Amino acid sequence: MGADRAGWYSYDRLENGGRKSSDTVIESLQTIAVGNLFSALPGATDAFILTAFEPGEFMALGVRGRDATGAAVGTEAWRKEFDRANWTFTLSAIADGTRLHVRARPGFLVLRIPVFGLVSVSGWVARLIAPPVHFVMQRRQLNGLRRRAESARP
Repeated sequence: MGADRAGWYSYDRLENGGRKSSDTVIESLQTIAVGNLFSALPGATDAFILTAFEPGEFMALGVRGRDATGAAVGTEAWRKEFDRANWTFTLSAIADGTRLHVRARPGFLVLRIPVFGLVSVSGWVARLIAPPVHFVMQRRQLNGLRRRAESARP
């Protein structure tokens, strides 16, 4: 996943610079490590960072907050820097396949608004604004992932 990787499987024109999200597994992108970047938008370097994962079980992505100290990647101090947003994907086995559970939690938002530049939105306001927007994007992503997973079945 990621704008500079296989895409977000959502609204490609908006999130992926118009480049179509991949419909197939890209082998060169299958090896990941804590600290890897999953770009929110093409060329972005601050969101989303892989903060934890267990292959075949879960992955957690985060966005660093304002008070990032530059702690060593993977340490508890480093993980605590990701208070701006967190996004977790968890897999669980079910009788006829696998279920994907997703949870997103905004901390605060920093938006680039024409004329005003970068505008910081406090946590409580972010928690009002972000969920409806994220719901629309996430639903499209989950439908895209489902379509790809089901078309790959033998």
